[in-house]
Order: sequence, then C-alpha cells, then structure tokens
Amino acid sequence: MAHSILVILALLVLAPLLSWLPLSAMAALLLMVAWNMSEAHKVVDLLRHAPKDDIIVMLLCMSLTVLFDMVIAISVGIVLASLLFMRRIARMTRLAPVVVDVPDDVLVLRVIGPLFFAAAEGLFTDLESRLEGKRIVILKWDAVPVLDAGGLDAFQRFVKRLPEGCEQVYCACATWNSSHCALWLAQAFNRSRDASHSSRIVARRWRIYKYEIDQSAQTDWSANCIIC
Repeated sequence: MAHSILVILALLVLAPLLSWLPLSAMAALLLMVAWNMSEAHKVVDLLRHAPKDDIIVMLLCMSLTVLFDMVIAISVGIVLASLLFMRRIARMTRLAPVVVDVPDDVLVLRVIGPLFFAAAEGLFTDLESRLEGKRIVILKWDAVPVLDAGGLDAFQRFVKRLPEGCEQVYCACATWNSSHCALWLAQAFNRSRDASHSSRIVARRWRIYKYEIDQSAQTDWSANCIIC
C-alpha cells in the first residue's frame, strides 16, 4: 500500500522534479528493485536443500527470464513443474501383495496410489509379469484415491489381453457404492461386454471359491465386487 501511494504521488505531484533525475540513477534504482525481487537468500537455500529436479527447473526459469522475458519463463516453468509433479505421483502408484490363504493359482494384490494415465501403463505391465501360472487375479481397489480415463482404459486393455490360462479378474472395493473408482469400473465394464470377457456386478459377500479374501475384522468386505 505504501509503495502504491508513493508511486501515485510521484506521478501526480513530483513528476516535474523527477524528470531532472539522471537515467543512471534510475538504472541503479531498478537494479536494487530487481535484486530485492530475486530473493537471493531463498535461491541459495533452495540450491542447498531442494531436490535436484526442482533446482533444474528453477535455474532454467531464471535463465529464461534473463535471456528472454518473464512470460516465456513462467510458461516453461509451469509445463516443467506439471510434468515433474506427474512423474512423482506416478512413482507412488504400485502393487502390494495381500497375504491371505488362497490357492497357488490365485493372485491377490492391492492397487495403491492414484491410477492415472502417467502411472497406469507401468503398473499393468508389472501386473502382467506376475501372471505366470495364475488362473484368477484379485485386485483390491480400496487404496486408489483417483482413477481417470487413462487409467481405466489401461485396465480394460489389460483385461482384454490376459494370457491363456488366466480365466478371471476380480475387483473389489470396501466402499463400493460410494467410491468414485468403483463406480467408474462398474460403468466401464457394463458398457464393454463381449463374448470372451463378460462383466457383471455380483451382489453377494465377496468370496472366491469359499476363500475369504480379507479376514481382517477391521475392514468390511461385504460390499459388491466386479468380475471382469
């Protein structure tokens, strides 16, 4: 507020006097303003403690600001920061084994993390590498906070290219009726039925050949499941 009032007074009242200031003095003033805006102490702190990827983005944006202009630097910085964020989020998505008493040809895994386009291909490639000798795949989706169209498409393609001998993929969610992820799965597989991979919602307690999938009393797995 104080700076804006000073600028208004300078323009309206002091303009005739300020016109006598030499340009060299104005240049020095601009240099001081630029130095204060740069917050050099914060830059040094980031160089010491920030992750390497963040340092690269920061130095690149600073270089573009000096060499070109701030508009280009901001545009490039936003794009690079977005890509870096997606890369980090994709690394959080993984498959975790679920320790339950099931036959050797049944694979039970929990999908953990957001399943979006940047993470889906790697996750389902990892899943395909675990299918040897497995007849049934059981996936728990309770730890998936986000599922986008790219992740859903990757899952549908995974189901369609199941290896010979792998008969069925089961999906389960503890909060089936309210889960965003579960609703997307239900709608997608109800729309994409075919002769080799039928899909339906099964309204019953979730059991596979009389084996309780989750014997933990802390989790209610009495919700529905989808068979893909």
